[in-house]
Amino acid sequence: MVDADKKIENVIREGSVFYFADDAFFNEKPHYYVVLNHNPLKDIILILVYASSFDSDIYLSIEDSPFPNETYIDVTPQECSIFNRVSIFDCNRVFERNIDIFIEKFRSRKLKSYGYIEKNILVRLRDAVLKSPAVAERIKKLLE
Repeated sequence: MVDADKKIENVIREGSVFYFADDAFFNEKPHYYVVLNHNPLKDIILILVYASSFDSDIYLSIEDSPFPNETYIDVTPQECSIFNRVSIFDCNRVFERNIDIFIEKFRSRKLKSYGYIEKNILVRLRDAVLKSPAVAERIKKLLE
């Protein structure tokens, strides 16, 4: 399966967008994830944030959140054509994943690549993660 390894490694870079179900979510519903690392293939882990479709429940959870509003980033379909609805990134919840997990999900067709997010959105996402009091300093150092 070396070909699968090379294919996924060819698309993993800063700003890559992937769609998959992560074990961290109980309902196992797939989400869009964006790779935040500057050099993800050189880092030990991938740093990811996920998008949720905007709805009233999301808005209420943001209002009730103890975290600063600027740690939630909304992206419209006009800003990024990958998303067909307004999507919200909770930059207080960052995921660390080993590249081997991506390779395995890619091999088993449980992960799809959707290209790359626009640079200005990637910068907004990183800035929001850096402002989050919930994100560990070691992760922030990888994103500076």
